[in-house]
Amino acid sequence: YASGLPLVNGRRIAPFGQAGAAQLGYDMASVPFAALERVEIAKDGASAVYGSDAVAGVINYRLRTEFIGTEVRSSYRQLEGTDWGFWSASLIHGARTDRLKLVVALDHDDNN
Repeated sequence: YASGLPLVNGRRIAPFGQAGAAQLGYDMASVPFAALERVEIAKDGASAVYGSDAVAGVINYRLRTEFIGTEVRSSYRQLEGTDWGFWSASLIHGARTDRLKLVVALDHDDNN
């Protein structure tokens, strides 16, 4: 959960509601890590543009919209002296034609 107003590519995102929750939040974990190009943080002055929602600042998640090709990443980490391990994998694929631009990204995390 971000304390500032979260944006994706400079636009507001819809709140993520949970059953029984007193307030709505934003689930930024639903954005695949492989799809992120960069994260921009504006600490002050954003409330003049985005209103009172941005008093604590703005966090703008920029996605990789111009990616062409395929990228696969995988990693495994294990905490020394324990059996706890963490495995993660990500895939991003982008293609472009004269009329279509497509970027697909997937992430998977698993631990024991």
